[in-house]
Amino acid sequence: NVLGETIGWTLPCISVRVPKAPANLHGVLVALNEDPRKIYFLFQKGGRGTAVQIDLTGAAIQHESKFLSENVGIVPGESKGPVYWFALPRSDAQLAAKICADLRIRVSTPIWPLDSASATAVTAPDLAKS
Repeated sequence: NVLGETIGWTLPCISVRVPKAPANLHGVLVALNEDPRKIYFLFQKGGRGTAVQIDLTGAAIQHESKFLSENVGIVPGESKGPVYWFALPRSDAQLAAKICADLRIRVSTPIWPLDSASATAVTAPDLAKS
């Protein structure tokens, strides 16, 4: 990490609907602590690593339980923009709920990072327990 940014959490997932990435592609969602309104989807395509930056400003975060998967959606709010959907295994329902809760906090909190007394965001140690 050249810029010295700290990683808030990572989430292995499969792309369902991601602009600039094919469907059913294994990758990782990455949230950085320094810029809470942006997350990144990292994947390999054609042997090359690629990153898609996702802007969370004004976005609505959705969580859908399907028969074989848990889907996490990032839908633009008032402005038009791309819609992102990611799939997790059905067994990761609690993890998907925690990630959605953290993303909602990142969208709605004007100041980041939150103080530890009021923080309910998902941290790396919390994700390891799941």
